[in-house]
Amino acid sequence: MIAEHYLGKLPDRVRKVSVARSLQEMRAELDAGPVDVVLLDLTLPDSPMEETLGALQGLKSKYNTRFIVMSSLGSDDVAHAALEQGAAGFIAKQDMNTDALRQALDDLEPNLPGALSPAASVVPARPDEPARRSSHAASHAASHAASHAAPEGPPHGTIDHRALASQLAHDALGWIANISFRAAHMEADPRVQDSEELLADVASLRVSTEALTSLVTGARSVVNGELAELSPGQPAQDPLELDPWLKAFTSRWKKANRDKRLSFEIDASSTVLSSARPLTQVLTALIQNVRTHASRSDGPLNVALREDPSTGAYVTLVVTDDGGPWQVDNPDLLGTPLFKGTHSPPSAGLGLFNARRGIESLGGAMSFFEREDQPGAYGIRLSLPVP
Repeated sequence: MIAEHYLGKLPDRVRKVSVARSLQEMRAELDAGPVDVVLLDLTLPDSPMEETLGALQGLKSKYNTRFIVMSSLGSDDVAHAALEQGAAGFIAKQDMNTDALRQALDDLEPNLPGALSPAASVVPARPDEPARRSSHAASHAASHAASHAAPEGPPHGTIDHRALASQLAHDALGWIANISFRAAHMEADPRVQDSEELLADVASLRVSTEALTSLVTGARSVVNGELAELSPGQPAQDPLELDPWLKAFTSRWKKANRDKRLSFEIDASSTVLSSARPLTQVLTALIQNVRTHASRSDGPLNVALREDPSTGAYVTLVVTDDGGPWQVDNPDLLGTPLFKGTHSPPSAGLGLFNARRGIESLGGAMSFFEREDQPGAYGIRLSLPVP
């Protein structure tokens, strides 16, 4: 499996690996002795994603260990949900590689043994393959099995469309993760490294997987957003104070994405708003847009979130960033589905559309303005209703 392959490249960090093929096996492994780190697949043969997420907080408390969560469904909403339930880190399977695993372990360093006493980690195993032990076995750890087994569906005659969309996206992204892994394996082959043509082919595969990932996650977001609009009644949500919530959200986003490049500048009051969930959807879509449309491929990127002084029933949050110039011929098309600008990045063109739909579900609005300080770049105004 993919995680096993990459953990095998970290002998300085991983001394012993144990493998469990289900949530039940993992519990038995943890009951048997202390574990440094658990690499937890959210979709298991005996526990679908939502159930695994719901059990995470209790597992963390009972076993006093750290859980790094992984999923083929690597969307921001899944990552945020895992972190809110107590996960110490999150890795999307299509982003799984040696560097991602090393960084995830490094992020735990203050609470783990040092590099000379490496942490043991959890890895998925094939159902028909016995668990393999590291030759550096010195400490004990358990791991969770990856599985594409679908959770049991709703009673016959009813369809949970949101769960169906998530399952389809999960399965599609699982195949994308496999393509990404194979591409990395090909790229490391000396025969490929000696051929500019083959290297170009591998680079094209990477762009294709990036585009497919954006299409799958974007489509799932559209389905979930439209289903939320059609729901007859939304459950009440706790109000939030804008300034502390923004700081907590951006910190969680950086942790979920292991992003060392992007920084946030927040200038907001403690205005009380009614709901966090759509606002989370909105800001994650906008931040992803910054990364997709950044005018430079390296160096820092900054996102500014500033509240404009206002009165009445709405709060205005102005979002500016280092993305762009967006190269748009018709600014009126910003925020419409499938619009990507003239340079057509490998994305679905659904980020701004999903953000707009999220704001509208709150009873607010999203608008764009051309910036005077950066020709060709645009800022975004979010009008948020005050309860």
